[in-house]
Amino acid sequence: MYVLELEYPGTWLDMADEDADIIQTYLCVLEASFYEANAALNRFEDMRNERPVALSEEEFLEQFRAKRRARMEIERQLDLESEADGGVQFLEGPGGTLVSANSLKAQKIIKQQEWAAGDGLEVFRRQHISISAKSYLFALDNFYKVFEELARRFPTPFGQPFQDLKKAFPDLIAVRNSLHHVEDRAIGQSRGKDIKLAPLNEHWFKSVDGAATALIGLALTDDEVGCTKADGEYGKVKINIATLQFVQSIFQQAINNLQWTGFPTHSPN
Repeated sequence: MYVLELEYPGTWLDMADEDADIIQTYLCVLEASFYEANAALNRFEDMRNERPVALSEEEFLEQFRAKRRARMEIERQLDLESEADGGVQFLEGPGGTLVSANSLKAQKIIKQQEWAAGDGLEVFRRQHISISAKSYLFALDNFYKVFEELARRFPTPFGQPFQDLKKAFPDLIAVRNSLHHVEDRAIGQSRGKDIKLAPLNEHWFKSVDGAATALIGLALTDDEVGCTKADGEYGKVKINIATLQFVQSIFQQAINNLQWTGFPTHSPN
């Protein structure tokens, strides 16, 4: 587990009360967002490291055959019960093919048995990874916005650190906006206008002969979250300890740029 520390040279800011109150309030929000990102990063890495053990081809085939045998046996039992109640019902599938209604029931029973045993829940592990990634991204977005406001109001202590932050995260705001406004991105739009997609060359997303590819709603690749931005380009943000340590250094630099009085303090508490 990562615990990123912050040190305050004093307890109170040594400046005009009005300015001190504003900055102190914003510093509290910054620290809360920073440790929210810290917690999200820990959860993100924990869930990624919980990947199930990869099966060999032989083990995979045996598992598949065992599930099929179990499903067929359950379906056979259901058919016997159905025959006693008046006959097996059939559902019409694609192309007019008929499928036993008990086939679907058997599949559901097999899944429910796996879930009860704590198996077959890979979908939830993937969702936990996605939730953690978004939490990290949104926490950094909150941190960025508050830092931007501080830089606007108090450029001397916060201006240069914010420029360094902005340079390090060129896609942060656009990626966060796309992930937040799924109602627009799902239909390829931004603010009611169609997005003109740019060619892609990211991970397994490759354009052919420079042609635009499909809109990417959310992509999690190793330690990176990415998506199509409002301008049609692909944006990405790293989710790793190096990224958060950089944010830590920016935050600490801004803290050190301020004038303090009283005893030094230390976070987290």
